[in-house]
Amino acid sequence: MSQEPSSPSTMRKRLGGSTDRFGRAIRRRVAIDRRALAAFRISIAALLIADLVGRTRLLGMFYTDAGVLPREALFSDYSSLTAYSLHTLSGAAWAQWLLFLVAGLVALALLVGYRTRIATIVSWLLLVSLHVRNPMVLNAGDVLLRMLLFWSIFLPLGSRWSIDARRRNPAQSSGDAAPTIATIGTIAVLLQVLLMYLTNAVHKTRSDMWMSGEAVVHIFQADHLTVLLGNVLPEYTALLEVFTYAWMVLIVLSPLLLLLTGVPRALLVTGFAGMHLGVLVTLRIGLFPLIVVAGLLLFYPRRLGHREFTRGPRRPRRTAPAHA
Repeated sequence: MSQEPSSPSTMRKRLGGSTDRFGRAIRRRVAIDRRALAAFRISIAALLIADLVGRTRLLGMFYTDAGVLPREALFSDYSSLTAYSLHTLSGAAWAQWLLFLVAGLVALALLVGYRTRIATIVSWLLLVSLHVRNPMVLNAGDVLLRMLLFWSIFLPLGSRWSIDARRRNPAQSSGDAAPTIATIGTIAVLLQVLLMYLTNAVHKTRSDMWMSGEAVVHIFQADHLTVLLGNVLPEYTALLEVFTYAWMVLIVLSPLLLLLTGVPRALLVTGFAGMHLGVLVTLRIGLFPLIVVAGLLLFYPRRLGHREFTRGPRRPRRTAPAHA
């Protein structure tokens, strides 16, 4: 017997079902747990404060007219950028101290989640202004911090663990009930971190030193870069070669940060975070490792929460009937 062809309505249902499954699969990979957003907010705010404190040690040298880059030289070399900097309005030290203080207070508001959206926007504007004042002292960590903070403007960073969340009227916050969020903003911030690794992978796979396993060995032979454990590791060249290949494998597999879900993704994220924390205690590269780890927090899946991971769904409690 010949099988009758499917009707148009059946085809539409199958197509609609496939589209729904694909949409759910995409959402699972770009959704961010609101608790991870809160941890990210606290981390980024703390890093902003730490960055400001670190820069105050050389504030007069790098951000005043009495330093290495007076405003006249800045306007001459970077004229297209200076219009975006409040820090160029005055070359006096007191003005820079005032702006640093304001930036620190706004970062503190971001840390505790007070007027979170406004604090995020103002923090980003002041960070851009500070970076424009002296582009000569920036590094990759500064760029990543600036980009993560920019995408944070489009994320509900204050929906958990914040003063804003405690003050919010429950009747007005029913939209915050979902434990995860998937929006254009979450896609952008996750892709920002992934793009960093992909760019890193492209450059390193084109490097003979990295492909031969010698790169990390040479890095740790630079005494001015090493710190703490980094002063001991140069004696273990075989171990450093293993680290070279391990990092190459991780960055080549970095697209899996988005493709994986659940425990496999958490394990991969932890591997990346562990490598960056290892760099923190071996090399002098500032806050960069901690900035990356803050971005990696966003990849941790929700299902690693203790209650969900170990107990499964909660069943309704059965109550005994009341006796007369």
